[in-house]
Amino acid sequence: MIKSQQVTVASKYAQALFDLIDNEQMLRRTLDQLQMIVDGLKNLELHLLDKTLLSDLSVTILDYFSARADNHFLKRFLLLISDHQRFDYLPMIFAEYQRLCDQHFGIVRGLLITATKIDTKQIHEVEEIVTSKIGKKVLFEHKFDESILGG
Repeated sequence: MIKSQQVTVASKYAQALFDLIDNEQMLRRTLDQLQMIVDGLKNLELHLLDKTLLSDLSVTILDYFSARADNHFLKRFLLLISDHQRFDYLPMIFAEYQRLCDQHFGIVRGLLITATKIDTKQIHEVEEIVTSKIGKKVLFEHKFDESILGG
């Protein structure tokens, strides 16, 4: 399947999960738990894994998650994508689910690139200034790039 079709499929799964959840607390909890799973998978090249190995991995993650979480929406969702052999789509599904949640909660994400290193407090100050200017909650990912220093 080509990449654009994968993104479309992942978007549909994310939309279905989002539509299924009917309260904001559960939306946030699901987002946090999906983030935890995706972060755990970041070092794996899921698209390169053999389908049998990927299936085994998804079962292991489902078992681990089921034993520790009370989020029945996410448990059933993970089972669904595993059954449909879409577990390697999870990072794309998470990205789209996060976009849907951000839209729902009025959050705007951005990238803050600075020529000097700044601490978390300074990042939050910039976020607050931009938030007050645009009227939506702003969250920045920060990157330090000394090459942008002019002179």
